[in-house]
Amino acid sequence: EERPSGDFWGAAFLTFQVLISGGYDQTITHLDERIIYASMIIAGVFVVSILIGLITETITDYLHGFNEGSSKVCEKGHTLILGWNEATPRVIRQIAFLRRTWMKQNERWDRRLFPWLRVPPSTPVAEKPVVILYDGKSKQQMEEIVKHTFAEKNLKQQRTKIGRDVIFRVGDPTKTQDLVRVAAHEATSILIMMTDVDEEETKENNFKNSATLRCLLSVRNIIYSKGLAKPGGMEASWNPKLRVVVQLQ
Repeated sequence: EERPSGDFWGAAFLTFQVLISGGYDQTITHLDERIIYASMIIAGVFVVSILIGLITETITDYLHGFNEGSSKVCEKGHTLILGWNEATPRVIRQIAFLRRTWMKQNERWDRRLFPWLRVPPSTPVAEKPVVILYDGKSKQQMEEIVKHTFAEKNLKQQRTKIGRDVIFRVGDPTKTQDLVRVAAHEATSILIMMTDVDEEETKENNFKNSATLRCLLSVRNIIYSKGLAKPGGMEASWNPKLRVVVQLQ
């Protein structure tokens, strides 16, 4: 049925339908039907726009937190380094050498095809990732320092890749919420390296190793609070392979 050439509102509704839905329904002819139809379309567009905006903002915040080193670490049995000093990059480099030696032993064709022939690691440090938690430097700064340390010894990132096997997170090692974020209760090896912060605080309050002691107490709290309490007692059970090493001045 052809519409009169002077039907302005009909032409406007046709244009609205084509722009919004990409089609045209000729059965909607009454004014009230057109108003309801347009209201439903506009409400749907607003709802979809809001949902897309929320999803986009959530993904953007997650990626920003990941780039800034504030996201959660989902690891178990890893090596955790709390703090940062001049010896930290060298410790990471030695762990990378240890990891390289173990991986080279299992790169033979028969050990690749048959897992039961593979050589087990001499220590969990060589097998699991290394996580570093520190708030005095940005994630990018710590990555660049470790990359430069690897380059000094011609240590390539084929077997120990920064970002996958060496993970950096920004946070306070003395705060329990930051320790939970790096899964301190799931770690097998913990190394506390807070000597630089100790030296700064000693100048202020003349109390040696204050930051290290606070960090150690926070780790103890995490281990006991996340452990499984035995029936009838206050003793908590945790990973029997757990080792905690504290560097002091």
